Amino acid sequence: MKRKLIAMTLTLALAQAMAVPAFAAEGTVSQTDSSKTTNTTVEYTVKETYTVTIPQSVNLETLTHEQAISATDVVINEGNELKVTLSSANYSTGFRMKNIAVSSVGNADTDFLAYTIQKGSPASEAVTNGGEVLTVKAGTETGSETLTYNTTGKAKKAGIYQDTLTFTVSVDAATAASSESV
Repeated sequence: MKRKLIAMTLTLALAQAMAVPAFAAEGTVSQTDSSKTTNTTVEYTVKETYTVTIPQSVNLETLTHEQAISATDVVINEGNELKVTLSSANYSTGFRMKNIAVSSVGNADTDFLAYTIQKGSPASEAVTNGGEVLTVKAGTETGSETLTYNTTGKAKKAGIYQDTLTFTVSVDAATAASSESV
């Protein structure tokens, strides 16, 4: 019986000894500590967020149309930038709209209507297929760019001409050229 009592006492003593380091990890200070200070780390994690607004449609019946794309609530990692690029499946040597009444292939001379896209206000920089149309650097909460769409050809057939532009949004490491312009 004495052995069981001694074993239980030793077990309790070991359990109490193991509990002391747990209190020390929480930053406790006692009167026997040589240093009477402790540290606490305060942390808050912010995830990357942004909202990019892109026009749902552009109507070129007036031959020229201006529309803005914008980025708001941009919170991205230091050294990165938010990029918006634009591309078209109908792009050949330039942007072009296809007459929707025509077969899938179409005749390049009669079934397409050419147009351009420029960015800036006033429109000053030509946009190419896959080209950047908006860049927002880390630490900048908003950004916008005006895109100007202009028809450059003349339709040879009546009908509705359309193109689908794909805007791709990405967050990438800032390029050297864009970092220098800060």
